[in-house]
Amino acid sequence: PFKSGYCAGKVMKLLKGSGKYACIRMYNNAYNLLERVRGFTDYFAQDSGSKILDFVCDDFTEMGLYSFLKDLYTEHKDLNGIFIPHAEVQRATPFLINKGLKKQITLIGFDCVPQNKQALLEGTIDCLIGQRPELQGEEAVRQLCNHIMFHKEIPNIINMPIDTFFRENIL
Repeated sequence: PFKSGYCAGKVMKLLKGSGKYACIRMYNNAYNLLERVRGFTDYFAQDSGSKILDFVCDDFTEMGLYSFLKDLYTEHKDLNGIFIPHAEVQRATPFLINKGLKKQITLIGFDCVPQNKQALLEGTIDCLIGQRPELQGEEAVRQLCNHIMFHKEIPNIINMPIDTFFRENIL
């Protein structure tokens, strides 16, 4: 999760340069989301021209997030981008479209679920990060089998590929 958040930060910087960015998540204590935000924030740590805002939105319904984003934008009109470290990223698009902010604010999120894929194709999401959950599951089963059947040690860290999807390379 840390490396995928770091990758999201790198993509954001490539797309928008330095600026003010908001990380918005729906859970306060989910390890994977905290690590993604930490990776995103760490990417920008050496960039004195950037500021990262970290928020938890308790009501991540489309209307709840709309209200949250409205309040956020009222306070931070110089926002350059939004990073949502989970699959519900498409819920932020109505606010950006309705307020005419899509060109100003880059939106990056996670997981190529059908709603996110459609928003990416329409240009309302700029980038999706994928962590190949099916491959992670296969690798977990493979490691468990190797451990139980062949008494092999399970490595502490297993690196997995990170996919970056843009409108131009989504299938």
